[in-house]
Amino acid sequence: MYGKYYIDDSYSGKNPNYFEGEYLESDIVGNAGGIPILRANHACGEQETAEMTEFLGIITNMLGLKGKGCAEQDIKEAEERLKITLPAEVKAMYTAFDGNYKFVLDSKDWKLISPAELTLGGGTIVNGPPEETIVRGKTLVFGRQGRTKALYTGLNLEDRHIYRSFNYNDKDEWYPLEDWKESFCDMMIEGAALTAINKLKCKGYFKITGKEGKGLGMDRRIASSLLSLADVYGGYHKPYSTIMVNKEKKTVIYIRQFLIGGDMYFASDDAEEMKKFRLLRGLDKE
Repeated sequence: MYGKYYIDDSYSGKNPNYFEGEYLESDIVGNAGGIPILRANHACGEQETAEMTEFLGIITNMLGLKGKGCAEQDIKEAEERLKITLPAEVKAMYTAFDGNYKFVLDSKDWKLISPAELTLGGGTIVNGPPEETIVRGKTLVFGRQGRTKALYTGLNLEDRHIYRSFNYNDKDEWYPLEDWKESFCDMMIEGAALTAINKLKCKGYFKITGKEGKGLGMDRRIASSLLSLADVYGGYHKPYSTIMVNKEKKTVIYIRQFLIGGDMYFASDDAEEMKKFRLLRGLDKE
């Protein structure tokens, strides 16, 4: 289908702008003013893919990474080996990283799988009891977490939703990530932001509790108080989370809201920015 659409909670304050492009009818969960609302874990459109590409470029530049000029060939070889066409958003992600696959999204908690290591899992999707198990197309395995009991992340090639599976080679069952409320593009943006936060010189982790942590929209309220340090990145659409970035100062801020309270990561290559942040948050006195 083609037309205007919103993403999950984006129409209710986080991002009032609608999108326009192709979308799957099966992703529709409601409507606002006659415009469809898509589930957060949905097949990404061209605009979302372009926003992800832009953000990954910001982060690779911030970290001083140079493209290796191998992405096109890496993608071609992966497609020939797997005998598939990679989804547009996956191609865009690997193109943006251009050989820096291991560096940008590589932590003790989660690792991006390079094009040369991509594999295909099955399409057994478990939504609940066994009678609700369904079978869709193959699942592209693009991420891995853990070592002894690995948790794999995959993008189903039919509905292009994100799924998770434990040791999929032993029992090929994939579980939807509706509770995560994010698409492939949002997952890549969030991962790149956290990678930058981990690698920038000055960083800190801060819990948000008490009165400040109550009420929907907490992440946006706190972000509005930090606009002198960074801008909200409008291309990140995961509900209850906000990413801010300052390209010039090499600063990244990531704010999350939980059922009770939330937390925030702040990182910058400029120590003065950390001082300003701590003053704004009332953590230090002038």
